[in-house]
Amino acid sequence: MNLDGDAGDGAKDPYVCAHQNFESPLGETGIDNQAYRALGCNRIIRGPDGGGGEVVVAYTGLVATGQFTVVMILQGVDSLANDDNVDVILASSDQQPIIDVQQKVLGRVSFHVGDNPKFRNELRGRIVDGVLMTEPKDLLLKKSSGARGTNWDLQRAQLRFAFRPDGGLEGLLGGYEAPFELIRPQVGGGRGTAHTAGLDCASEWNTMKFFADGARDPQTGQCTRISNAYQVRAVPAFVFDQQTTTQAN
Repeated sequence: MNLDGDAGDGAKDPYVCAHQNFESPLGETGIDNQAYRALGCNRIIRGPDGGGGEVVVAYTGLVATGQFTVVMILQGVDSLANDDNVDVILASSDQQPIIDVQQKVLGRVSFHVGDNPKFRNELRGRIVDGVLMTEPKDLLLKKSSGARGTNWDLQRAQLRFAFRPDGGLEGLLGGYEAPFELIRPQVGGGRGTAHTAGLDCASEWNTMKFFADGARDPQTGQCTRISNAYQVRAVPAFVFDQQTTTQAN
């Protein structure tokens, strides 16, 4: 995704460090994804056939076991084809999804937005030719539960989701992340990460620091976050927002 809104190197933005952009397969210029530049050859990220690597299997398992559930509510929608003003609530839920035998999340199931308001994000968006796009905003979602739980913490996050005929959504979530969060699971693996998986955490850390292109420190000029994007698929569901219900009552 073009996260900085600039088809050039982004250096005019005080938040951004100068960097080389990608071009999408459809010819869109200005694509920011420095995390993939740094980690794209890692077998965890990229599979042998060029598709998703081991991280896809890992996150599919986390969703299936209820480590994190993310729900979305669209409000003020006049048309799923074109609408200039849409309110989007993206939030964490404490409920575990229902999974079928193929480890796919079942649709048409009820969820509640979680009680912790810091994991409830209100975004402004629009729908253009059947694609939902949101304005940049910092985003915080719960990634995993337990004492060592971590969060999805993206600055200047944006959504770009296309509506599917089955009522679901498919697209991208992009934003700027702290480099350490991208290798936290590998660091937790200790020696096994290097000896068994063949991954060098120190080299990955240094490479991401070199390519970091967001959250520029005004004192040092060094950027402390790196642009990244996730492919997302969503199924239709019935979502209840306690905050909205309380205000209505």
